[in-house]
Amino acid sequence: MKRLACPAQNALIGAIAIALVLAWFYWGKFDGEITGFFRIGSVLPLSPYLDAAKSKIYSGELGYDGQQFLTLAFDPALSNPESIAALDSPVYRYRRILYPLLGYLGGGGQPALIPYVLVAINAIASVLLVWLVSRYLQAQNQARLGLLVLAIPGIWIVLALSTADVLSSVWVVLALTAYREKRRWGVAIALALAGLTRETTLVVWLALLLASWRDRRWSQVPLLFAALLPIVGWNGAVILRFGDRGTYGAASNFGLPLVGPVQKFVALLSNPSAKSGFEAYAFLVLLAAWGAIALAVWRWPRSRDVVAIAALLYGLPLACSSLIILGYYLDYLRVYLDIFGLLLLSATPRWLKLAPLAAAALPSLAFLLVHS
Repeated sequence: MKRLACPAQNALIGAIAIALVLAWFYWGKFDGEITGFFRIGSVLPLSPYLDAAKSKIYSGELGYDGQQFLTLAFDPALSNPESIAALDSPVYRYRRILYPLLGYLGGGGQPALIPYVLVAINAIASVLLVWLVSRYLQAQNQARLGLLVLAIPGIWIVLALSTADVLSSVWVVLALTAYREKRRWGVAIALALAGLTRETTLVVWLALLLASWRDRRWSQVPLLFAALLPIVGWNGAVILRFGDRGTYGAASNFGLPLVGPVQKFVALLSNPSAKSGFEAYAFLVLLAAWGAIALAVWRWPRSRDVVAIAALLYGLPLACSSLIILGYYLDYLRVYLDIFGLLLLSATPRWLKLAPLAAAALPSLAFLLVHS
């Protein structure tokens, strides 16, 4: 029997690990109730397509982002006024349409199937991410390191809470791969899909624009701007329809540089406890992942590639993040999942990749064993 190539081997190992964890969540934590993957709270109105009597609902909780994605997946056209009422901020939530739309289409519009499809999308996306990163690293003779995707805490957080972050990371890696392989249309399509999944991936769009200018790939530039058309068009339609319904997220999630991180450290130091110690560790691991790339770019010229440009640009939203994002490790380790992924993809020395990612395995295990 022909031996599997390393990326395929890594993907198979990842698929087994992810399947086992999902089984643990489904039967061990959620009592066989698929809605447990969406952390549905009792505070906000529920989707009219959700059967509350058959759902796992956390009493007294506001709920998590997965609840919002599930509401959109049940009714992606938002044709039912009760669906709109179930969204905490329609103008903000509706922009991230691709993940819930895929759930709706994959489930044939059937409310009983849609939650399963959304969970399956994230499982498949996680396996794909392992394979894509491993394949990308083959050029550096480091394909085996692709398994370190499984050390990234955001992967497991997304699998348990059903947000769109892993799917957007798949599009990001596809865009970077297409750029390296000089597939101009592939870059544009992947970026368009990424922007319709999660708007923060526009950081990678800017990185690829700068890289195209640096590398004199002038034919790539018009396609990069073409990739913005569906993103701008969809966001414009959302604003026209729901511009007065909720906030856009930028003002509350981001502020002046370093204010949020400083407030984070002040909060941690003013309330010493085991929990704040863990929070400090998790936050420092995120900063170390970004810092490792910055160190490599400064110290080793070969690390100054398009991946490094993207990773360094992520430093701006990270520095400007407010406590709404930085307040809890589930949020910032999920929102900035791409920083860990870009660290893996970068031409950084092997040891400089291994240290932050090995350290990141602890929050991953803590989440799987305790929080979930």
